[in-house]
Amino acid sequence: LQVMGAKPLRTLEGELLQVEHDEDGTAVLLLASDGRSEGEDAIPVFRERRQHADEHIDEGMLLLQANVDDASPEWLAYLMEQCFKAGANDVHFLPVTMKKSRPGTMVQVMCYASQLDAMKTLLFEETTTFGIRYFPVACHRLARRHVRVETSWGEVAVKLGYHRGQRVQVAPEYESCAAVARANGVSLKQVHQEALELATRKSSVKKWTDRQERDVPPKN
Repeated sequence: LQVMGAKPLRTLEGELLQVEHDEDGTAVLLLASDGRSEGEDAIPVFRERRQHADEHIDEGMLLLQANVDDASPEWLAYLMEQCFKAGANDVHFLPVTMKKSRPGTMVQVMCYASQLDAMKTLLFEETTTFGIRYFPVACHRLARRHVRVETSWGEVAVKLGYHRGQRVQVAPEYESCAAVARANGVSLKQVHQEALELATRKSSVKKWTDRQERDVPPKN
């Protein structure tokens, strides 16, 4: 195996073509890969990965859907709060047309498979639905880094997103921008735009450079 350049895998993926085994219990599996795990810059795939410092694909996720047409908007707002507290990744309310042409709301919740029972309990207890659909989904997450920039009115937190090592997203955090805007009596748009410009100039386009900079010890 070493001569052939075989490498260990986190998970077995692809079509099983052949199995060879010996009397001592050793087995070799021949798999036809779909190509996702090939190459040095391949994006790793996980069943449940809650840390987002590195780019990855989460395949261990579920999307729950429930249609309601007789629930108070206040109940739905409370439901969203409870779902996020219980660990949901995303919660959405979508307008839909239900039976008898009645307008309704589709409640959509994305969570890890390990949280399925908790989310189903919340949907049944906090809405009027009699049934929940759910199915597996994958979520491709960018590598994330957080920086802080000093605007004309104060410090603002900014989130950066990297795809295959290249910076593709620069997003000033809303709460941080709003706090600075309120404290200084300026518009949120002004704070957001300046924070965006500063973070774009300050942050590296390549993620490996960011890591290199973090690893350099401070000068005495």
